[in-house]
Amino acid sequence: MKFHTKIRLAVECINALVLLVFTSVALYAEEIIQIKNGPTPMTAGNYRLFHPTWSPDGKFIAMTGENYRGIWIMDFNGIIFQQLSDEERIGYRFCWSTDSREVACRLIKSAPHQRLKAIKIFDIQTGLNRLVTDYRSGTGFPAWIENDQKICFMENEKLRIVNTERNSKKFRQEDSKTTEDVILLETNGRLLLYTGEKEIQTIVVNPESRLLNARLSPNKQKLTFEMANARIYVMNLDGTEMIDLGPGSHPKWAPDGENIVYYISTDNGERIIEADIFMTDIRGEQKYQLTQTDDRIEMHPDWSPDGNKIIFDEYETGIIYLIELEKIIVP
Repeated sequence: MKFHTKIRLAVECINALVLLVFTSVALYAEEIIQIKNGPTPMTAGNYRLFHPTWSPDGKFIAMTGENYRGIWIMDFNGIIFQQLSDEERIGYRFCWSTDSREVACRLIKSAPHQRLKAIKIFDIQTGLNRLVTDYRSGTGFPAWIENDQKICFMENEKLRIVNTERNSKKFRQEDSKTTEDVILLETNGRLLLYTGEKEIQTIVVNPESRLLNARLSPNKQKLTFEMANARIYVMNLDGTEMIDLGPGSHPKWAPDGENIVYYISTDNGERIIEADIFMTDIRGEQKYQLTQTDDRIEMHPDWSPDGNKIIFDEYETGIIYLIELEKIIVP
């Protein structure tokens, strides 16, 4: 065999070996999520704010005050900060429109021997608001459907759909993408699935246990929720493949549907004394503790639409904090 032929074969063998090594690394490499920066305070603490919720476009954050009083809006850079409402209980389970232009809330007004409820919509650009229902008993929480042109909710065990009265030229139908309406609704402790065809399906896991803080996955195929036993779960919408993820409250999906952020709290029988933010994959196999502090009670996390940030509130001060995340490859 000629000398240069031996050299060529040796080089080919080395290249093949290097390729094999890198292929093996790629096959067995693991992608993990870690904190890049934070927690960083996003508000000054002048107001005690809670339940921060990203707008679908990631540009704004909506929050409520103590005991769900009022609605505040802040942009991600903290430049825009405004209070849309000071009404009582209006901040409980508010919801963003899919185009991030408006927030829908449920109002509560006391009347003789009953509490009446109505749905109000706030335009975050103008600060104007409008009632889209009258005050009635039995009005449930709102959900946007049909490209934000309508809102649905349960009222006394029946589905009700109303127009959102978007008459302004800025709300052009061609600006919206057509999406399939698969919405979670709740009435009298029952969790319902609205499919966009005026059909309601009851989701049953354990008839004796109420599902709390339920959330649809981004692909509308799975559900995460907590039960009264203060544990969180994931399952398919038909009730199959239910996985116990362990202790936790207020689970929220990552945009890719592969992870869930939540918090675990401890109380002394009268008040919460400790809470931290955690993250898990949907199988409960990989868990990360994102906060671990002795002087803060971190609760109510929400994942940014780009998947790179998590925002949450601090129970004692009402300050909103931000964590920036990054994904790294570990061989």
